[in-house]
Amino acid sequence: MRIQSDIIRAIGKEILFNGKNTTMTVAKVIELIGRSEESFEDAIRQAIEEAKRSIRNIRKVRVTDFEVIMEHDNIVEFQVTIRVTFEIER
Repeated sequence: MRIQSDIIRAIGKEILFNGKNTTMTVAKVIELIGRSEESFEDAIRQAIEEAKRSIRNIRKVRVTDFEVIMEHDNIVEFQVTIRVTFEIER
């Protein structure tokens, strides 16, 4: 599909859309699993802190799943799956 250049024209990080310049942002999403013996909140916090060690420009974190690990009818671990959205640097 070909888009007319007077509607959308990308130039580096700038995009021309209907005659107006706008900065184009590209984001990436990764999935992480956090674990804690204390709580779901602690598992979320630990996963985010770990992500912050190597990722900059985090914009959003979505918790997508909650699980508990059981042993002998007792909860031994809280586990969360999170999706981290961050801007790609150029």
